[in-house]
Amino acid sequence: MPMEKLEITVISGKGGVGKTTVSSSLLYLFHNRMKVVAADADVDTPSLHLILSIEVAEKKPLFLSSRAKIREELCSSCGICAEKCPFGAIEMGEKPMVIEYMCDGCSVCEKACPLNAVELVPFASGNLIVGRTRFGFPIVTAQLEVGEHNSGLLVNEVRRKAFEIYKEVGGDVILTDGAPGIGCPVISSLSATEYAVIVTEPTPEALQGADRILEITRHFRIPSGIIINKYNMSGFLEKMVRHFELNGSRILGMIPLDFSVVESISNARPVVEHKPNSGAAVAIKSIFDELVEVLDIG
Repeated sequence: MPMEKLEITVISGKGGVGKTTVSSSLLYLFHNRMKVVAADADVDTPSLHLILSIEVAEKKPLFLSSRAKIREELCSSCGICAEKCPFGAIEMGEKPMVIEYMCDGCSVCEKACPLNAVELVPFASGNLIVGRTRFGFPIVTAQLEVGEHNSGLLVNEVRRKAFEIYKEVGGDVILTDGAPGIGCPVISSLSATEYAVIVTEPTPEALQGADRILEITRHFRIPSGIIINKYNMSGFLEKMVRHFELNGSRILGMIPLDFSVVESISNARPVVEHKPNSGAAVAIKSIFDELVEVLDIG
């Protein structure tokens, strides 16, 4: 029985290890073989569209948060709202004033006000962007507004829209470029995905990040595979490989440190397109074949 959805989420426990470089190349390879939908869940700093290019078809604000607003005509300036606010987001003057960037929308002030002079007003947390890459496949991305929160909810909207498009076009796979780290947007990127690709590099810090991601995937019972990027950059590789083997983690493949990757990023192209015979591109193609075999697709 075919799966209703096949989503692969590319993730890393640490920034700067090459996650988006891998994602863009895998998307290019998937597109050459099957129907793929791209999703960029790194909503704080989305960058997938920079490599793939995007012709925007739709851009709309998402109202995922609320902020307190004082209705001055009802306010008696009693100060209870400022006293009760757990974030110190209300300052008392002649009338209470909400400091917008500090307000978390928790509704404590609204509930505490004896005169119902406080209301919560929705505001735009960010923008959802839908379009097509220069290769022709759909892409969904988003941009969190500067200083705003609720990036996890924004990630949910990106994935929801990607799945909607996936069903519309009869897609074979959704490939999601997740956020780095292990915070809320990462967990939102991983929940209910079918497979996690964990990108790391041979350094102690990257290994710690990969281990934290592995804990999350095991908690959610998500199968995963590991890509070691820039494997020849240090002498830590042997220890890292041994660590993963002892933990029963699957290594999908390793990518060498290769200046062709830098060139491809400068030219805003996936390395497998820009320098298809480079060491990095050949390694990514091999990883792609391994991934297709593991997932039994294509």
